[in-house]
Amino acid sequence: KLDSEINPLDLCHMNIKLEPKSREVAKENFQLKFALRNQTNEQLLSLKPIQDEEIDVIIQIMINVIGNSFRKSQNLTGMLMLRLMRLLLKHGAATENAVVFINYALMLISGFNDVKEALRFGNLAANLADESKNTYIKARVYFINSIFLNHWQNKYESSIEKMRTVQQYQEQLGLYYNLTVMSCFLCNAKLLDGRTLQEISEEMAYQKKIYGKYSSPLAQDFLAELSHWIHVLQTPDAKVNWHAQITLINEETVASMHYILRLRMAYLFKNEEQLQHLLEKLAQQSSQVFSLPTTPVYHFFRTLCYFDFLNGEQSHRFSNNTMKKDIAISLRYFKNWAKHAPHQYEHYYTALLAEQYAHKKQWIKATRAYIEAIQLAKIYQFPHDEAVLHERLAKLYVKQQDATKATYHI
Repeated sequence: KLDSEINPLDLCHMNIKLEPKSREVAKENFQLKFALRNQTNEQLLSLKPIQDEEIDVIIQIMINVIGNSFRKSQNLTGMLMLRLMRLLLKHGAATENAVVFINYALMLISGFNDVKEALRFGNLAANLADESKNTYIKARVYFINSIFLNHWQNKYESSIEKMRTVQQYQEQLGLYYNLTVMSCFLCNAKLLDGRTLQEISEEMAYQKKIYGKYSSPLAQDFLAELSHWIHVLQTPDAKVNWHAQITLINEETVASMHYILRLRMAYLFKNEEQLQHLLEKLAQQSSQVFSLPTTPVYHFFRTLCYFDFLNGEQSHRFSNNTMKKDIAISLRYFKNWAKHAPHQYEHYYTALLAEQYAHKKQWIKATRAYIEAIQLAKIYQFPHDEAVLHERLAKLYVKQQDATKATYHI
């Protein structure tokens, strides 16, 4: 199907291959960066309308192709997003300018981990969508903004409210699959935000009541698994199912949502076998997989596990060099994330610094950092994370043979 969708672009001399090489995408990105180098936000928002109707149609075709290439070819998706931006700069504002901006913002955050520029173009897209009377444009822009961008500058509560608005637009437009996808992200956002298990259960029940008639395999599987884990957490003798169904397991983003949820639970329940298995599964992700709101959770728990492995506290099948390299990458990510969104990630970053100090047996620095991380988690109101940090600090005191303080934090 992508073949037939790409063909019209060939007729218009777009020179976009069905399977672009990574170096071709990199070249396109360089050309776009050069074209954007002197563009201010005001200039980007006030681009003159495209005069060539053919170019406007081509842009709409390319946007439609992205909808299908998203799951099939990351390089093609990236090439299309980059070329669309270049076409706007060259020919002027298109009918779906806001969609082009938000797609580019999504690529910046997922492909390049460029939070600053992603927020810039996400905000530009939101400004254009706010002014638009086109419900489809509003739905598309707010969908990406609420899931992938908003939490980098606002609290999860803000994202949750935006998601509810998006669901109303999606229902109006008949975008029922996307609507059920939003149900998953909305419930998961409440989990990330540290809401009570009761509140998350009530949200799932509400989503099923209002939108259950549009159910999809993605929503059925993820909400069923989330419901299972809530039951397990509330019922001490409940039987755990580590292999819940993932119908769309070949889609990396879908599988990752399940695996990261299970990783958190494997850590909480101290299941070493599942920790190994899930870390191996998640390590097989494509480096180009689109970033999820749960990606920082993965990096946090992976790093905690790796420090435990390096400290000889658990057996493992990973090489020390690989773990040290991955720890360095995660710390670099969290440093950047904490700079842009301290309200979400500063406590994570501080805790991982504490782990690094502890690994080097710098006990005083490690203790101080963990106390600070706990205070930050309390200030930013993440009680579920605060509990994990108290346990880690208790383990630190055990290593220093201070049973009194260890008992206090347990």
